[in-house]
Amino acid sequence: MNNISPSDNLSTKQKYDFLFYFLKWVLILLIAFFSLKLIMKPFLSDWSQNYTKKGDSYLQEKRYLNAKLCYDKALLLNKKNSAALAHKEIAIEAPRDVLVLESFYIEKGNTVESVFFEEIRELPIDETISTQKSKDLIEKGEFQLAIEAAKLSTKISSNYKDGWLYLGIANFKTAENLEISKAQKDIYFTEAKKAFLKVKSLDPENKDAADYLVEIEKK
Repeated sequence: MNNISPSDNLSTKQKYDFLFYFLKWVLILLIAFFSLKLIMKPFLSDWSQNYTKKGDSYLQEKRYLNAKLCYDKALLLNKKNSAALAHKEIAIEAPRDVLVLESFYIEKGNTVESVFFEEIRELPIDETISTQKSKDLIEKGEFQLAIEAAKLSTKISSNYKDGWLYLGIANFKTAENLEISKAQKDIYFTEAKKAFLKVKSLDPENKDAADYLVEIEKK
């Protein structure tokens, strides 16, 4: 015997009606979403490219944190933005290894910066020349490249005091001036301290090294 009452039949019909209208609106919303996405795609691509260009400007200035932020925004808008992806990797690596920037500067036609990298590669095996190059680069604000020149000097002559002094100064200036994370700054300050302590071991009365060591302790 069928015990379903008219009220039960009505309730079931209402449920089916609700389900029908629910699925109908889900379908409408999905169509609207994908249509909007299709319409917005060119705009999203343009906005992504704009963020990439802005990131490139920051990267050329070695403003690594701002560059990475722009590339992240570019990739959020267009995950297939290959330039943003490649340049983001450079922005992540460059605070540790400035030499990865050379290909980026060449790509951007930045001949001024490219020349600095060439000069580093072509330095002669002479500790005084490489130390002078480090000093020149520090004066030009190219602190990371100054580290590379000073490193060469200390490799040529491990007891060359001026080489160690400028290695310390270049590391200190990098930590103090570059737009990098605190953890990366601490690494550069640590390397600066090691270099200045080496200077002190070679010349206990060296005032420059002593003054910089005091400044490092304040950081």
